[in-house]
Amino acid sequence: MEISKGTAPTGFNARKKPIPKFSKISILNSLRTSIEPRRRTPLAKAKATGQDKNHASRFKDRREPQSKGKGPLGKPPKWMVRKHQLEAWQTFSDEVPWLNHSHRALVGIASEIRGRLIAGEEVSVNGLNLLRLCLGQMGATPVDSSKIALPEDKDDADPSDKYFS
Repeated sequence: MEISKGTAPTGFNARKKPIPKFSKISILNSLRTSIEPRRRTPLAKAKATGQDKNHASRFKDRREPQSKGKGPLGKPPKWMVRKHQLEAWQTFSDEVPWLNHSHRALVGIASEIRGRLIAGEEVSVNGLNLLRLCLGQMGATPVDSSKIALPEDKDDADPSDKYFS
């Protein structure tokens, strides 16, 4: 096939329309929003935020695994030996009260990274992004915490208040 100067090619290689440019990210985002279902809210978080009252039918028959060990999250795993890791574990246990025994692996990952931050060690951008991802999965981001209103402790109330109010 001979092509002379000044003429457009014909045949198989000729293109009538320009090829639209899509980035991999835009394609993945469009697939993600159309395929992935909405994540389920854990029952403990729903109770803390009041979603179980607003959407009672969603949570009516929901059963979740019971926590094992002492406290909802339990003691740190045996492999966690550094002081800063243990401090991070305890901090997560205090800050995110709806975590239970089934969340221990996720809290272990987050405690490892947060322990490095507490110790003043260098943490890479990838490590910080992983910590941010773990926090989001645990419901410990500022957006999630603003939706949570935990019940007040009843121990602080004076027993005689019920007679005088």
